[in-house]
Order: sequence, then C-alpha cells, then structure tokens
Amino acid sequence: MPAFRLDRGVAFSAAIILLVLAFSVRPVFGQADISDVKIELTPEEQAFLERHAPIHIGIMNNWPPMDFVDKAGKPRGIGVDYVEVLNERLGGVLVIEPAPFAENYEKVKDRQLDALMDITPQPEREPFFFFTRPYVSIPHVIVGRKEGPYFASENDLKGRTVALEKGYYNIIYFQTDYPDVKLKEYNSTGAALKAVARGEADAYAGNRAVVVHLIDKERIRGLHLQGWLRKPPVDLTIGVRKDWPELMPILDKGLASISEAERYAILEKWTLIRQTTGFDYGLLWRLLAVVAVIIAFIVYWNRRLAVEVARRVQKERELQKYLQLQVERMPIGLIVWDRDFRVKSWNPAAERIFGFSEKEAMGKHPYDLIVPGEAQPQVNKIWSRLLEGDETAHSLNENITKDGRTITCSWANTPLKQADGEVIGALSMLQDVTERSKWERELKERISELEIFHRSAAGRELKMMDLEKEVNSLLKELGREPKYKGG
Repeated sequence: MPAFRLDRGVAFSAAIILLVLAFSVRPVFGQADISDVKIELTPEEQAFLERHAPIHIGIMNNWPPMDFVDKAGKPRGIGVDYVEVLNERLGGVLVIEPAPFAENYEKVKDRQLDALMDITPQPEREPFFFFTRPYVSIPHVIVGRKEGPYFASENDLKGRTVALEKGYYNIIYFQTDYPDVKLKEYNSTGAALKAVARGEADAYAGNRAVVVHLIDKERIRGLHLQGWLRKPPVDLTIGVRKDWPELMPILDKGLASISEAERYAILEKWTLIRQTTGFDYGLLWRLLAVVAVIIAFIVYWNRRLAVEVARRVQKERELQKYLQLQVERMPIGLIVWDRDFRVKSWNPAAERIFGFSEKEAMGKHPYDLIVPGEAQPQVNKIWSRLLEGDETAHSLNENITKDGRTITCSWANTPLKQADGEVIGALSMLQDVTERSKWERELKERISELEIFHRSAAGRELKMMDLEKEVNSLLKELGREPKYKGG
C-alpha cells in the first residue's frame, strides 16, 4: 500500500507538470486547411468573375467581433475571415470596403458597391438585394444595468428608452411590433451600450456575440445580459446588388463549400481568444518548485487520511444512493434546471406526468417540451424571479404532454445557490392537478348556480307575501275573515 501511494504522488506530480506545459505552449491545431478546396463554377459564372473583377464587398467598420477595423487600419472579424476563405476559392477577386453599415447599404442600393456582409434578409430589402445562404446565426439579447430593473422580453421595455444602432433593422422591428418602446439611436453598438451604462437609456437590444465582445474588450462596467428578444436568431448573409443576379449563386457556392471545421475555427478565433506569449522557463521552474512542495504535502497527508477519505467516500456513496432512491420513488415530479433553464435532472414521476423519458428531456428547454406558447410569458416572469433568488416563485399553469394533451400543474420552485449566493439553477417540484382544477371549477359553477337560484327564490317569496296581504285586505273590505295568517 505505501508503494501504491507513492506511485499516486509521482503520477500527480507528472500530471501537474504536463498541465503547466500545456498552458505554457500555444496549441497549433484547430485551423482547417483550405488551400485544396475548389469551387465548381459554370463557364458563365467564371466569365462573370473575369468580366467584373475585382468585386467590392462592404463590411462594417465598427461592429466587433463580427466586422471592424483594428488600430492598424486592417479589416478584421468573423465576416472578414469568411471573405478570406471565399477569396481562397474564388481566386482573390473580392476586395473588402470598410464603412458604417448605413453607408455601405446605400452604396449597394445605388450600385456603387457590389455586395454587403452582415445583412439580414427582410422583405423591405428584397427590391435592392439578392441574399445568399446564412453564414452565421446569432440570437439577440437585452442588456440592462445591474442596479436597474430586469427586462425579460420586449414587453418589459414598454415606456422605457432602448439604445439602438442607426440603420439597424431592430429600429424597424421595435417601431412596428412594439411602438410603446422609446428608441434612441447611436452611431455604433459600443456607443449604445455605453449610453445604457451612463443611464441615458434603460436597455440595449442586439447581437449577443457583439455585446459579449464589447463589454469585455471595452471594459464597459455595470451592465449584464438579461432577457432574449422573442424573434428568431438573426441570420447574417451576404447581400448582392440587384442588377448582378449572377454573383449571388457564386458566393452561395463558396459559402456551401466551407466545412463545419472551418466554421468552428473562425468562431473559436473570435469567441475563445488565446494570447500568444513567449515561453517563460523561469516562471516554469518557480511553478514546479511550488508544485513539488504541494506534492510533498499531499503525499504526507495521504498516508494519514487515506482511510478516513475512503470511509467518507463510502458514506457519501451510500447517502447518494439513498437520496437517488427517494427521488426515484417520490410520487411528485422533480426537475432540476441549470442557469440557462435547461433540464439537468428528471425523475420518474416527471416522466409519468409528461410522458417524456429522462433521456428525451435532458438538456432541453421547457419551451421545447412542456410549456405551451400562451403560458410562456408567465413562465418567463417566474424564471426571472428565480434567477433573482426569489424563493416564493411558485405557479399554477397549463402544460403539454408528449401525446399532445393539455394538463394543469402546480409548481413549487426553489432557486439553487452557491455558498456566495449566486444562483446556478433551480429545483421544481410539481403535481398534475388537472382533475382537481376541473372539480374546483365545476364546484364554483354549481355554487354560482345555487346563489342565483337562492336570489330568485327569495324574490318569488316576497312577491307571494305581498299578494297574500292584498287578498286579506280585499276580504276585510267585504266583511269577511282574512284567509292568510300574517296578512
């Protein structure tokens, strides 16, 4: 046994050294090889390129990480990387033209520019553009101040001021679908976000990737991501001038030739940025010295604590088995959600209630499983309260089952918190109360009917009493004895 413990210590030491080396050396894999990929163009398409080259394609000059111009004046970003891949396959005929989106948009309309990156297909744009297939699809989020109110959706923004970029489609979206929202336009996404941070606007709504990049890179303090816009994720395409229909299928073929590995490499470059540094051997040796001390300490305590650790591990396993058994046997549905509102645990009772197995439910959002559209606004509010730590965020709402039935469920929800109070998810216990709800509704209807009958009967009794008094009065006038008592 001592030899075994020593081997564990040596293995741990080797693992630490490998980890240090791994974090000190920049990986060299991940970029796909694009040099050998060619696009099959028709003779007509090839002739078009030869006749019109170079082809000028506009990008936004200040929309990182999608597209921007760096301090050295070089175009960079996700869209630029896609253009570079296309150029590899089209013989370098594409020339990038950075400018504000609205300016490039007008140039394509006036046929002073040949194409435009980062444009979303919309009906009002179809008279001026042909659109390629999407090359990236990104959801839009709502950003607010940490000390301010929480905005779960567009409905929460009514009467509020939202900062948006000039010329962006979100302006039309809010003006058309949410006219009660006040809009304030800015020249860039960064300027709009900073306006929210300063308190000039209550919130910002836009591209999630751009928001995350700018808040981090420009160190915009006091903001955080809140709810999601209800519209589908935004598809970014290449818009082609309307008098060049031949160019759209050429670019479409180019985008179709880009593999998943290449797309992943482009996105990883801008969402998981790695810093390249020199190899610091002095730092490495200092780290190894610290590691050696830690290893010696671990080996020493390992000999004293091995039995205790094994005993505790056994107890924890027994406790976990006991708790798991209770969860599996409890008659009430139990679901654990992560912070993104996706299923992490789904007990057999939940399976019996909704019909979905644990395998089918794991990782799914409730809107994709059990929450009908009409109940989603109420559930949004409940989830927002849970993320804020509210331990009374319970509800009674309709749900849908796997076989399409609508049921009524009673939900008791509790936020799950770390030691520092940060909410990392939620636990929900639920019961199918469909029959009870139906019985309560029928009982209320019966009580209502009885109350109406009682009021009607009481009215008739009063009328009979008045009639008896009138008969008795007439009998008295005739000199006869009253017929009804009390009359």
